[in-house]
Amino acid sequence: MTMVHAGTTADPTDLAFPAAERCQRLFPWSWESGETHSAGSGAWVGETDLVMATIRHEGRVGLPKQGFVTRRPIDEASTGAPSWTFPIDRTPTALDIDPSTDTVLVTLTSGELIALDAVTGTLPARGHVQVRGVPVIPPQSPSPAPVVSSWAPATPAS
Repeated sequence: MTMVHAGTTADPTDLAFPAAERCQRLFPWSWESGETHSAGSGAWVGETDLVMATIRHEGRVGLPKQGFVTRRPIDEASTGAPSWTFPIDRTPTALDIDPSTDTVLVTLTSGELIALDAVTGTLPARGHVQVRGVPVIPPQSPSPAPVVSSWAPATPAS
């Protein structure tokens, strides 16, 4: 993980492509030796911690194997070892935190929303997102049954 030290700049491209002297490598994305993780959304918790979504891959460029939400301290003395890790069964699509309740909110590709306690990583709530009673993404069964239709075109009237 690399941290970019904030500063003022008159050049807007410096925000997207910061100078190398402002970048500081903290620790690898993966907290397990030999694993390959890719980063997802993240949110600050307090002054020195980051809660982030990540995906573990098979090999360097393989298919995603497992999703995680994890809280990691990122101060200068940190090794990057997670304070807690919550495994998820789908790919995380977004993550945010409600600082008033210390709740981490994570959406998944399945259309689910999970709520995690930001301090402990425990799961107080999980469910499908609905708008006016309709699921945003309909729940998927593991192996959907084939669709059989009895529809036939109308025969023209004689």
